[in-house]
Amino acid sequence: WGDGELADTQPADRGDVFTEGDTLTVDTDPLAVVGLRWLDESANVYYTYAWKTVDRRAFEGSADPDAGTVTIRYVGPNDADPSKLSVTHRREDGSARAIEDAFADADDTLTDGDEVVVEGVDFGDSVRVQLDVPDVTGIYARPLANVRVSPPRLYLHGHPERGTIVRYDGSTERDADEFRVLVDGEPASTQLAENAETLSPGDVVELGEFPLGSELEVEWTAPDESMVVAEHVVPPRTHVSVTYDADDGTATITHREGEALPADDLEVRVDGSPTDAALQEDGDTFEQGDAFVVDAPPFASVELVWVGEDAEHRVGGTTTGRDVIEAAYDPVAEELELTYVGGQPADPSRLRVQRHGARGRSGDDEGAFAAAYDELTAGDSVTVDA
Repeated sequence: WGDGELADTQPADRGDVFTEGDTLTVDTDPLAVVGLRWLDESANVYYTYAWKTVDRRAFEGSADPDAGTVTIRYVGPNDADPSKLSVTHRREDGSARAIEDAFADADDTLTDGDEVVVEGVDFGDSVRVQLDVPDVTGIYARPLANVRVSPPRLYLHGHPERGTIVRYDGSTERDADEFRVLVDGEPASTQLAENAETLSPGDVVELGEFPLGSELEVEWTAPDESMVVAEHVVPPRTHVSVTYDADDGTATITHREGEALPADDLEVRVDGSPTDAALQEDGDTFEQGDAFVVDAPPFASVELVWVGEDAEHRVGGTTTGRDVIEAAYDPVAEELELTYVGGQPADPSRLRVQRHGARGRSGDDEGAFAAAYDELTAGDSVTVDA
């Protein structure tokens, strides 16, 4: 199939059988969609083997956010038919408008250098060039060009050895003085332009250390109205361990290393809900050697969460009761016995059994424990095929 019609050249032209290693060359326009499919017309059943949109390398696009324009230029090596093309401006709100006579300057022939300039675009909008040809089920034309108007991409994040860093992931080189770093709403003492004159894709700039909870932003100041293009709240750099006592039904969260944290900014959560757990040793800070102890049932999520003014961060956590199920396999019967050995009563609906084989997941007995017990106590077991 070519451009929604049966092509002049077909596999049957080569012979009765089209088999491994055979090739078929089909003449197409410089811009076209071509596909090969099997079809049983009487049963209306088909299978698409392959399809391709030609030539997706024939267009280059660029956006000028300040001017509110997108330019798409034809750079293909062969003259093409502009009447086969449609150009659409899609707005961020989901609405769209067709660009009439997009390549009007090309007359009847599209040649290298011909272009369309779409005006009135804003951040979040996109402009797409597509083939305007009939659809064939299973063979679809992909966009020849798609330009999205977006601000430059930067990422702010913490590094264990380098402090807070900025990584520039924009598509083009930019002057570093187009960007301004703010800390809690005020200009930072270290700016990107102090470390580099220009930013190229992949460049990393170190900003240094900032206090816990500091709100960092990078503003892009090149547009008429500056905009925030990256944000980051400095999280805790603290390592904790979480241990569970299956006999007592308690979890202990211990500060192992890293910075001390204000105790009032910490929450111990069980299954996502805050608890009233307090430090074992009275104090205003959670520092090395300190611990929280909280009651928690088997098979529950226990987390220590730092809660800032506008962000929160999971410091550490675990799932309780990870070692209170023992397994014994019977190779003759091809069965697996799973036994609960915890010291606390447990809710069987929290458990599910899944089977995984060499080819991945092969089945499950999600309700095996819940079907057998209303409450689990030590020694309760289920047997599943394995």
